Amino acid sequence: MSRKRTTGFVSVIILSLLLIASQGFNIYLLLYSAKLRDDRETAIEALQEIEAAGFVYESDAAAMVAEAEERAASEAEIRTREQLLAGIQARLESGEGAASVFRRLYEDKLVVLDAGRYFFLPVSEDIPGNPFLETDWEVDANGRMQYVGTNASVQTRQGIDVSKYQEKIDWKKVAADGIEFAVIRVGSRGSSEGKLMEDETFEDNIKGALAAGLEVGVYFYSQAVDAEEAREEAAFVLDRIEPYDITGPVAIDIESADSAGARTADLSKEGYTETARTFCSVVEGAGYRPCIYGNLKSYALLLEPEELVDYTVWYAYYSQPLYFPYAFTYWQYTATGRVDGIDGDVDLNLEVTFR
Repeated sequence: MSRKRTTGFVSVIILSLLLIASQGFNIYLLLYSAKLRDDRETAIEALQEIEAAGFVYESDAAAMVAEAEERAASEAEIRTREQLLAGIQARLESGEGAASVFRRLYEDKLVVLDAGRYFFLPVSEDIPGNPFLETDWEVDANGRMQYVGTNASVQTRQGIDVSKYQEKIDWKKVAADGIEFAVIRVGSRGSSEGKLMEDETFEDNIKGALAAGLEVGVYFYSQAVDAEEAREEAAFVLDRIEPYDITGPVAIDIESADSAGARTADLSKEGYTETARTFCSVVEGAGYRPCIYGNLKSYALLLEPEELVDYTVWYAYYSQPLYFPYAFTYWQYTATGRVDGIDGDVDLNLEVTFR
């Protein structure tokens, strides 16, 4: 064999080996891509296509990889959707309410149900967050909420809030039943006519609670429609608590009247926020600790809480687990509590502080 022919033959062999190596590398890339996605069916389909063709060009390999990725993504999306729907169905069939299901799905939103409508509101990053886990709270055999978390710096106290609806109260029995503080209604403003009214049992309650050794705070049910009326409400409260040693919160109760003739029916979030801020400012100026009482609707739909971060939060929520993204000091956790010395239901509250 001549040197020239030998050289040509060797060149053909080398080129063939290079082609085989190139195709082998392409096949490796294709299989490795499929493996990374852990999609066995996609890998099998890719192998079948390669086997049928006998080989694959580099450009074709890239297209096959892209197609496999798209197919895997589509299948994963379908599986995810099916799993999501199955999870929702299982929760609803177990008796869990739609609102609770939505809240688990939209963890970055504040989900509020009001008058048959769901609202999905952003959680403000400008407000201190709720530092507790769902599992940090537990109701004991007496119906009292307890902190069962692991943070040793958390301190809690049991309390009640009362008004004329509790009628005559034996405050010595209340104190003996483990209640450490009471928040007493001073009065309210009428939702239609706007008249200021003192609670019928205010004086009896405040004198009885103080005599029993409880820490006492007060609240006023507001229906103020502007800053002027909020100042009027604050002055009404300050005038009536002046003779007493009030060391607990002095709170404005912000709730919508939810009636067609309510004076606050068309009050905006800015309006509600202004009344709350004005009331608290007057109270603080008088040397007391201002506080804002409200439920989920109050803090989500009525108020702009990021404008009120300087004031103590008293939050009303009666279900478990507690649903509130923001920090709080007082939690009204039930309206059907039972306490010795009070006939019938009473609101139970927990004060939560840190050492």
